[in-house]
Amino acid sequence: MTKLEEVALDTLGIGSLAELKTARDGKCQKMLDAELTPVIVAALTDDEVVEHVKTVYNETADEYANNPHTKDVTDDLIEFMNRLPEDSLVLDVGCGVGRDAIFMACNDFISRDLLMNRKDTRGLQTWEKYIAPGHSLRVVAMDNSPAMLAIAKQKLEDMRIGSEKFRTFITFVCEDLHDIQNLEDQHAPRMPYAGIWSCTAMFTHTPKNLLEASVKSLVPLTKKGTIFAASYTNGQVSYSYDKLLISSTGRIKYFSHPDPVEIRQLAQKYGFALLKESYSDFEMPGRPTVKRMFVSQLFERT
Repeated sequence: MTKLEEVALDTLGIGSLAELKTARDGKCQKMLDAELTPVIVAALTDDEVVEHVKTVYNETADEYANNPHTKDVTDDLIEFMNRLPEDSLVLDVGCGVGRDAIFMACNDFISRDLLMNRKDTRGLQTWEKYIAPGHSLRVVAMDNSPAMLAIAKQKLEDMRIGSEKFRTFITFVCEDLHDIQNLEDQHAPRMPYAGIWSCTAMFTHTPKNLLEASVKSLVPLTKKGTIFAASYTNGQVSYSYDKLLISSTGRIKYFSHPDPVEIRQLAQKYGFALLKESYSDFEMPGRPTVKRMFVSQLFERT
């Protein structure tokens, strides 16, 4: 159990995580959403929140990997790849179990097609709207969870065994998402990167005080023309920066919801010009659709 979970259980008046999982009737979640999340987060340091995220994802990596929503790539990844030439060096910040990194790096385009089944609000799948990119990139896949990286490596190995022609260039690195400083020390390819990709990672689990440091840490990794793409929950819709969610595993997950305007301003401050900004909705059976719930931003280093 993390310190965040200890504080949360004490604040909720719950004795254990097992009891919290049993009591997932919505009452505790409503209490967190209504007033308790800011109280809990304020009782912790930023480092303790970051450590909580790492620990929870590390200890629930198998459940995350088996969740259907993690299977398919987003439309934004196709657009990101199409802006980069063959063999470009890219960094996947918060690669998780390796879906996007493998998609970008592999030369097996049948495997790519199998990862393009995500549906939009019109019911169209990615493969119906886009042709799978016909080129491969060299990818440094970075995450701060060793368990996530272990699953990604095994997934890559299984794909190689399943296809004699399957080839990739991926280097896996375990590093802090919010202060990327030691990549070269971990035998990653020489920088700068032609592209940096972060799908619901870099700005999705970042305490507000670390937002600027996260953007600033990208500058030494980039050059003029570097493409930087990030997606995250739209803070203009959620109206609350911090979110604590009682997940199906019984663990409490921390999410951040930045305001896209703030991200644009920070990016501009550190030399990244906005190329494109798009929004998508959130749909779940039996629940009202939340409009413009997710934001994707594409920048270029000037």
